Amino acid sequence: MGLSPETKGLLKGVPIISTLGIILGFVFVSSSVDETARSLLAMNVNFVIGVVIGVVAALGKMLLLEFTISRALYDKTPQKASLYMGIGYLLRFAITGLSLFIAVFFFGTFGIFGALVAAISQSVSAYAIKLFTKKAQKGGE
Repeated sequence: MGLSPETKGLLKGVPIISTLGIILGFVFVSSSVDETARSLLAMNVNFVIGVVIGVVAALGKMLLLEFTISRALYDKTPQKASLYMGIGYLLRFAITGLSLFIAVFFFGTFGIFGALVAAISQSVSAYAIKLFTKKAQKGGE
């Protein structure tokens, strides 16, 4: 049982969009902060580490979601499938909370901004995949 094409697309899209977020973050942080170069570098490093934490969490959540859905589809009873989906939801929620906690606790304000960029990139990736899928279908007709 392999990964679905949508999940494969998301696994590629999240790091790409997060990298764009890092670039935009550098531009905004560099232009808005008027401090020494050393503190600016520390803020940028915290931001990048926050993005990396967020990307790892987002990729883990996508793989967990794929596994949870495929497992729930093959359960014999709806009650078991519902229970399995609920447990998967709580695990994904815990992963999100843990990643945001680690980002803010160890890397401060800029770390949490980076983790949020990665969390948002998951949604942006999903919309981009849907958009490109529609364009490919229209072009093939």
